[in-house]
Amino acid sequence: MLQSIMTAALTLLSQQLDGHCQAACQRLRSLSYPLRAVPELRWDLRGRAAGQAHLGRALIRLNAALLLQEGEDFALSTLVHELCHLAVWARHGRKARPHGPEWRALMQAMGQSPQRCHDAPVQAVRQQRTFRYACPCSEHALSTTRHNRAQRGVRYLCRRCAQPLKEMHASTPL
Repeated sequence: MLQSIMTAALTLLSQQLDGHCQAACQRLRSLSYPLRAVPELRWDLRGRAAGQAHLGRALIRLNAALLLQEGEDFALSTLVHELCHLAVWARHGRKARPHGPEWRALMQAMGQSPQRCHDAPVQAVRQQRTFRYACPCSEHALSTTRHNRAQRGVRYLCRRCAQPLKEMHASTPL
């Protein structure tokens, strides 16, 4: 039941943002920032980031869980934030910094606050689990990605003692 409600809410938000994306691209064109194409919106981003622009690929990845949690206004500002990255890159190329003066000016021209990061609470958003590893001198927390690599044979060394890290199982006392 909850899953179907979430799916319906995401479908509605996706449709709303598609319309906003078309309108924002028109606004960018009127400001002499033509994009080569209206970007594809993907809802596959996870973690703490609300959105991600893939420069040169006409692609914006969005965090469905975070945008559903925060609502349409937050989703719209995230979309405009990422569109401005694509537009600045299309016009200025690599010489423009990601949140530099060109991007900030365009954000203001689009009626948005030029904030680099969002301040939405991310406690409810899925975060990566950590795994306990140890060496002779201390304990270490490895991300899921590094833990999985270690399980496949990649060796991680302590930066202090240069000894290999070994996994501490749940039953291992601190």
